Amino acid sequence: MSELVTNKITPGTGSSDTVTLGDSGDTFSIPSGATIANSGTATGFLPAAGTSGNILTSDGTNWASAAAGGGLKLIQETSITAVANIDMTGFDDSKYSGYKLMIENMRPASDAYLYLRTSSDGGSSFNTNAGYPNGYAYSGKSFHQGSAANDVSDNSSGSFFRMSVLNLRADGHGVFNGTWDILGTPSTGRTSICGVTTIAPSVGGVHTQIIGGRLEALTLTNAIRLSMSSGNFQAQGVVRLFGYTTTV
Repeated sequence: MSELVTNKITPGTGSSDTVTLGDSGDTFSIPSGATIANSGTATGFLPAAGTSGNILTSDGTNWASAAAGGGLKLIQETSITAVANIDMTGFDDSKYSGYKLMIENMRPASDAYLYLRTSSDGGSSFNTNAGYPNGYAYSGKSFHQGSAANDVSDNSSGSFFRMSVLNLRADGHGVFNGTWDILGTPSTGRTSICGVTTIAPSVGGVHTQIIGGRLEALTLTNAIRLSMSSGNFQAQGVVRLFGYTTTV
């Protein structure tokens, strides 16, 4: 085995600025701890200077990210304060195939249910129509070990999505956590929402809830509003909106 020691390899005249290393089937090994850097903006092999990542695709994107497929991208994160409404915007169906809403450690200022309404004008106004054909329909069930299941449903008079089967508690024992998928938001589809939550409606009791519904009208959804059935939120917890992406 021989060793070539040099600081630079330059293509020869008439080679179209191309250097070929080895032949088809050859293997080139890079020792552990070695670094190969792209000092400019060239693509097709290494990350651009000042960036991290792996081999690039022909369009300059990170190969490892492209191979990984889709994922979740954080659109908005809002710390909950003592307000009546929490609005989440940033919906963009040209970028996202659907959305995920996450609520952590939320409590109402007084015992109440959690409601959600949708907007088709970016949050300037929110739909309050009840029932078919332009309003909301939902159903859900709450489970607790050793107790009968609780049900809730409304497909005619609710002017909102109800996000909790049971009343949410305001005291220190009650804390609300959950995630929901929001799908069908383009104007050609009915917006549907479904999720799983946990709440403590009584001291020492923890209930798991499954709840879902949809907005009947074939209208665009590009913002949502969370509110309590009465009163404000407590200044506690966080709300996050994510978008499902087809590439990371």
